[in-house]
Amino acid sequence: MARAQALLENGALDACAAQVSRLSRGGVAQPVVEGFSRYLALVDPASKHQARAPGAGMLAAFLTGKSVAVVGPAETGRDQGEEIDRFDHVLRIGFVGLQSIPASGGARTSGAFYADHKIDALLGGTIPEGFRDLEMFVLATAKYREQLKLWGIPDEAMEEAAEMGQLFFYTKPNAVQHLVWSCLLNGAGRLKMFNSNLFLSQKYPDGYLQKTEYRAKGPEMDAPEYLRNWCHSFAFHHNPRAQFSFLQRLVEAQVIEVDTELSGVLEMDAKTYIARLDQIYGYANW
Repeated sequence: MARAQALLENGALDACAAQVSRLSRGGVAQPVVEGFSRYLALVDPASKHQARAPGAGMLAAFLTGKSVAVVGPAETGRDQGEEIDRFDHVLRIGFVGLQSIPASGGARTSGAFYADHKIDALLGGTIPEGFRDLEMFVLATAKYREQLKLWGIPDEAMEEAAEMGQLFFYTKPNAVQHLVWSCLLNGAGRLKMFNSNLFLSQKYPDGYLQKTEYRAKGPEMDAPEYLRNWCHSFAFHHNPRAQFSFLQRLVEAQVIEVDTELSGVLEMDAKTYIARLDQIYGYANW
């Protein structure tokens, strides 16, 4: 699988397809082979949108044939609210209430994607304004499904995101990539990403995977150590190079659209992107 991933990252799609074919004959888990094959079909210029066969669940019923805006959490300073609101569905990453949406990010929210740690944080407080009005909850896992039902969220409004596991990334996909993949595999029509720049806008350690450790150590852990731990955590739990290439290939094949902010990021080559990450989060800042 590592070779298939490397070929995919470098844009050698024909060679990657050949490698996946060999893996299918070598006993590699069928869901992994099918996932790679589905992605290759999506980014193959000969097939383009024809590979988007919808699934059979509630998410597919919600998305099939609809235009979808996937709105990330980055503060880009761009006023895109009117364009976002023109989409059939507006899906946000980790929606935490109407008050959290700036005017530049649109007024509508049809649904949201939630990683487990985001739901865990929400369940510790009061129900955010507008939370129960969401039409669809896309969950990274089923871990908190029963707790959400106690909050009055109907079972039919929740569905787990399409399986990715270590399909492309060796580790875990970021929330944005996970939601995009789920939309594509569930029949979304036009899909455009907004307010996402793959962590290049600012230092983004607060609220991430090392927050619990930082709180536990308190004053004993200074800011540089916190940032260093965040970098290690990010690299360990996510594969930045693969996350970048995953979206870059989809844009090149015109499977998805992105706003000006993300377009500028994806126009870089992978080496430049990683260098930019290192400038923001890397050793020079420790």
